[in-house]
Amino acid sequence: TLNANYAGRSVGSILLDPAASTIFTLNVTTLSFAAGGLTLGGGGGEARLRYNSLSWLFPGGQGLTAHSGAILEQQSASTLTVTGQATLESGSQWTHSANADTKRYTINLNLTGAFNLQSGATITANAKGYAGGVGFSDGSGFGKGVGNCYGGGGGHGGSGGNGFDNVGIAVLGGGSGYDSLTNPTDLGSGGGGQRDCGGGTANGGAGGGAVILNVQGTLTLNGLIAADGAVRPGSSGGGGAGGTINLTAGTLAGSGTLRAAGGGGGGGGGGGRIAITFAAGASNLAASADAGASGGGVAINGGAGTLYIKDTNKANFNLLVLSPSVVAGSSTPISGSSLDIDTFTVTNARPSFDQASIVTVAETLVSSGTSIVTGSTFVFSGSGRGLQVIDGSSVT
Repeated sequence: TLNANYAGRSVGSILLDPAASTIFTLNVTTLSFAAGGLTLGGGGGEARLRYNSLSWLFPGGQGLTAHSGAILEQQSASTLTVTGQATLESGSQWTHSANADTKRYTINLNLTGAFNLQSGATITANAKGYAGGVGFSDGSGFGKGVGNCYGGGGGHGGSGGNGFDNVGIAVLGGGSGYDSLTNPTDLGSGGGGQRDCGGGTANGGAGGGAVILNVQGTLTLNGLIAADGAVRPGSSGGGGAGGTINLTAGTLAGSGTLRAAGGGGGGGGGGGRIAITFAAGASNLAASADAGASGGGVAINGGAGTLYIKDTNKANFNLLVLSPSVVAGSSTPISGSSLDIDTFTVTNARPSFDQASIVTVAETLVSSGTSIVTGSTFVFSGSGRGLQVIDGSSVT
């Protein structure tokens, strides 16, 4: 353990590469490196570094390197500023501690240099969000699922799916959607618990956590970033909602995977929020925020999450509401009196706009699969393909 009384001093470099699994703790607010960097893993054992620092200061060309077996775990919701670069190699992981009923932990990183998430490396906040309900109790979070015989799913980007009571009638137990479309920061909400209605009791699933990366240099993503809600397989507890993945980059590169799916359960969890903003490069990432599947009966699948993509060189943004693996049964509420979108893509989802809002689509609105787009006034302003409604979907 490196404690707070080390603050104000500097180190040459730090190497943590144990042969056996070891937990290291870094409680220093600001840590300065005089000559080298911070290196984790590679010694054969798991090297877990738990930290609540606010800044790591590296000399030019130096930074963080995580080899196979390294795990970084943030134990706060504060922003960690790294003056330098960071590389996560295959077999390494970055995560944050699990939350309960309040937001205390996220991955929140501001990096002045480049960040390289290599193939086989992961940044994961799966089931680290607001807790699910215990027994018959409701889940936690702003979109908490309600406890019932089949607990309601938690909400976030998409609404949670309804559960049902002991006579098999669907109830309004799915959690509501919330958080910013363009700059999400919150956790996914927990699903409602299952009370004993002849089939025992079960807890609801926890929501996904939050991953917020601001990389001033090049962000190269060839690994996996995931903030899925917890699945409740074989359980009637509600599924947890997907969490947040919020990426800002000077230059964006790579072809990795981003995922903030809702968890399956009694009522399915809603998908999470993904936002990608960049000034150069292109978004070639496989990104999804699928709805969570319900557990059957009259319980309902969750709503799809949202994917916002913004190239800062363009006036508008692209919006995707996609659930390719599970047909959404609940809505994806999208608020705002005026939205200017280049391309709006909907698959197996139910995006719902405010009735008074005006949505201007400069290129194309594509609705496919079993989709329903409701509310609002759509204005097609550009020279693109306009409105495309493919068999099975509808726009009202």
